[in-house]
Order: sequence, then C-alpha cells, then structure tokens
Amino acid sequence: MPKFKGSYGSVKLCDNPGANWLVYWLKQRSSDLFIFDVTLIYTLPLLFFGEFMITDDEEDPNSCFMSIMNVKVRCKKDNASKLFELRCLLDKVLASKITDTMSHSTQHNEFEEHVL
Repeated sequence: MPKFKGSYGSVKLCDNPGANWLVYWLKQRSSDLFIFDVTLIYTLPLLFFGEFMITDDEEDPNSCFMSIMNVKVRCKKDNASKLFELRCLLDKVLASKITDTMSHSTQHNEFEEHVL
C-alpha cells in the first residue's frame, strides 16, 4: 500500500476511494506547482443529477452510452431505462419538496420513502 511521509510520520494513503474521477486545481508560484484543492467525483451523483444524453452503442446493440458533458458511461439499455425512471421519480420527490411547504418535515410520505 502506498505511504506518504510527512511531518506526522508515515501515513497510509487511500488507494481505493470509490470515486471514478479526481478533480484538482493547480496553483503556480514562480516555477513551482502546488495542488490546492482536490475533489473526488463519483459516478452516481453525476448520473442522477447531471444533464446527460443517451446514445446507442454501435458495437453492442444491448448497450448505450450516457454522456455527461464530455464523459461517456457505457451501460446496458435496461439499466439506462431504470436509471432514467429513477431520475424521473427523484425529480418528482424534489419538486414536491419545493412546492409543498413544511408538510415533509411533519408528515410521513410513503412515495418519498419508496423512491429514496
């Protein structure tokens, strides 16, 4: 396992964070580069909340591509259909939370629990 040696001694690095991408910002001072922000990016939040387009996979008729900006995720068509259905249901839950005032904090909502 990779280790990092710093002022606190040797520390094990997390080599499996569960995220598929890493976004980082570099800051340059003179000729030196410094990383000053690192964010792990997970696939599911992008698929549930990001805007995406679905296109057919020409190599596999049972698969499709879900494009989120310039990132393509390959999945089976039936999984894409389920994901799209879940997104629609999640949108309904979020819309009801926005439009209904204070009822969600006091009342039991079976539809919301089922979706989540």
